[in-house]
Amino acid sequence: MPVARLLARVNTWIVCAVLYYVVLTPYAAAARLLGARFLETGLRDNDSYWKVRSPRDPVKSSRRSF
Repeated sequence: MPVARLLARVNTWIVCAVLYYVVLTPYAAAARLLGARFLETGLRDNDSYWKVRSPRDPVKSSRRSF
């Protein structure tokens, strides 16, 4: 059984490395070349960043919290 675990660990590393370099690396390179931005890192020109929310019923919101 230890040999099988070792082979599984090696196989997992090989499969993950191949997927990373064959799928994710070209995708990231193409996205950078095309100027894609997946995260909004800058601030927007708003007066305030607060979100206005309507008041909630405290009893109803406390019943099933999860």
